[in-house]
Amino acid sequence: ENNRIPDYSHAGYRGGGVDLPNVPVKIEIGPIEGDNRAHIQNAINTVSKMRMDSNGHRGAVLLKPGKYWINGNLFIRESGVVLRGSGDDENASGNTILMVSQSVTGDVLQIGDDRAAWFNRERNTLTTLKTPYLPVGARSFEVQDPEIFEVGDNIILRLISTPQWLESVNGGGTESDPSWEPGFLDMFYNRTVVSKQDSTITMDAPIYNHVDTTLSTPIVYKPLRNFIVTESGVENLRIEIQTGGELTENHAENGVVFRGVENAWARDVSVLHFVISGFSTHTSKNVTIKDSRALEPHSKIEAGKRYNFNVDLFSSQILFTNVRSSAGRRDFVSNGTSVTSGIVFHNSSSFG
Repeated sequence: ENNRIPDYSHAGYRGGGVDLPNVPVKIEIGPIEGDNRAHIQNAINTVSKMRMDSNGHRGAVLLKPGKYWINGNLFIRESGVVLRGSGDDENASGNTILMVSQSVTGDVLQIGDDRAAWFNRERNTLTTLKTPYLPVGARSFEVQDPEIFEVGDNIILRLISTPQWLESVNGGGTESDPSWEPGFLDMFYNRTVVSKQDSTITMDAPIYNHVDTTLSTPIVYKPLRNFIVTESGVENLRIEIQTGGELTENHAENGVVFRGVENAWARDVSVLHFVISGFSTHTSKNVTIKDSRALEPHSKIEAGKRYNFNVDLFSSQILFTNVRSSAGRRDFVSNGTSVTSGIVFHNSSSFG
């Protein structure tokens, strides 16, 4: 049937094989007495208003070495903005440590915009597949309305979980549990058009499940990109969440969360004492998390907790390389069911 092992080398920043950028520093600050949240957020906001360069970068906020006590959440909501510390080790004399108050909940640092969604589409851009069958690993197919698309377009290939398709996979093989329900396991492939020939378009990365149009007719469309954040990241710092003890949960759930981003990154970042995840992605494409650590989660040891490196819903082509995890339940987890794929965990380790 021509199914083949898919090419996973497209995972990560800009589709893999590209070094992370070194964004120039525009603002440099040091720790102040008391709560540093507004101090840091104001610097981020100032850089967020700067003009982008030709690479899509505005600039980096550099945090000098020291301990920064913060009593609130931090946000990077604009493209081309980097939060950069001076190191992620525990010695404050040469490193940047964000001391997160126990009263802080949710995500310590969110990069991206909550409003981004892959299922919102541009008007008059919806079409269907003309090719009757696509094997696993395929990147090219014919569409009914090729004039809609041009090279460079962002597209969504959405496979609909019809009753016919579910029947062909035995309802998911769930044994005594309820069978999968139609409409709840659609697959979303977020891709870029890299070439077009007549009615055939080629995507930048393959699909990970075969497509049989006699069972389900996939749709193809251009998603709305109003709220997508690109070329932003976090580097060289340590996040220490304060807690009431190893099995307590009245503190921040997550360290660094990417939500509504493309071509974003975290490198040389350590996160300690989260409830759920040190690093997490959601509605994100082509993210690299490298040379980073998610350590010593503090929570009950039960379902839904201690997912140290966590790929959540609507994530595509995410690369984790040279990362380290401790005391997790699911140290490296793809948690996005049918709407997440192309995830690579590379050269990484967990202990405890």
